[in-house]
Amino acid sequence: METYEERLDKFVNGCQGLIDENHKQFTHFIPTRLRVSTGKRYFKIIVTEARGQEIDEQFVDSSVYCFIDKKNGDVLKSASWKAPAKHARGNIFDNFNGLKRMSAYGAAYL
Repeated sequence: METYEERLDKFVNGCQGLIDENHKQFTHFIPTRLRVSTGKRYFKIIVTEARGQEIDEQFVDSSVYCFIDKKNGDVLKSASWKAPAKHARGNIFDNFNGLKRMSAYGAAYL
């Protein structure tokens, strides 16, 4: 059985794959990258977008891609920078590794 960290890594890598596939059509953009920030109750998955020609700290925009509940692995859409929306969009322990309702832009609306 996979650990929580392995499932979270698999989820983040799957989401990064969705983003990379979507960005193939936009050859003039630098692909966005995901990173994980740890909070008290949630993992915050942050998407970092470069505005210049290279990813440089002064040319970077960030937004929340989704949240992962630390207790049960639920995937939650972002309501704001600090809080998730109600109702899970999937779970990192389900058969789809939480990716069924994900897109290059984050978790799907209900």
